[in-house]
Amino acid sequence: MDFLTSHISRGADLLFKKDPRVEALLHPSPDDLDGLDHSIANLRGPSGTAAAPELVFQYSAALISHVNPLHIKEGITLMESLVFQYWAEERRRANAAAKQATVAGGLAATAPPSSDAVDELPKKKQPSLLPIYYYYMSLGWVKLDDPHKAKACITRMLDLEPQNPQGKALEAYIDQQQTRDGVIGLAGLSAAIAAAAVVVGTLRNK
Repeated sequence: MDFLTSHISRGADLLFKKDPRVEALLHPSPDDLDGLDHSIANLRGPSGTAAAPELVFQYSAALISHVNPLHIKEGITLMESLVFQYWAEERRRANAAAKQATVAGGLAATAPPSSDAVDELPKKKQPSLLPIYYYYMSLGWVKLDDPHKAKACITRMLDLEPQNPQGKALEAYIDQQQTRDGVIGLAGLSAAIAAAAVVVGTLRNK
């Protein structure tokens, strides 16, 4: 098993463990970074990026797992494309199911469906990676210091997996960061107000 496969597997395992380690994903070790650099270079390929959805996921997860902001931004963009593809496929399935129901209800022509129509019928769904997409996107936004987008993504993940321990751990981390930033912001605002009051008082005494 190469580094990337083991890294992604470890990330997926962490996603469902009872004792999640958010910090380990937020702050990879130097050895992890070396492995990520190697994996990113291999997955990028001659065309500049991976093509197959599975490779796109592995590539974007590796980018988000890095500490380079440019890598993280690229990874989030690619992960967003996977989310878009997922929902596009869901719409296609819904349309195909509706068409199948219409045929079954006798509301369409009685002739057998063409081979093209058969190809459009819903196929058996595989387990969805959508929660993991949202998780990595949230992780990326945390690293880019955008807690609002991070919170939105982890909320979507927890809508799909309400009891997911890794998602709940990341949500708690984001909430703590927002609380800390809010306290710091209020402290800064209070200091600014106090400074302004001093200036006003000085001007009045002149």
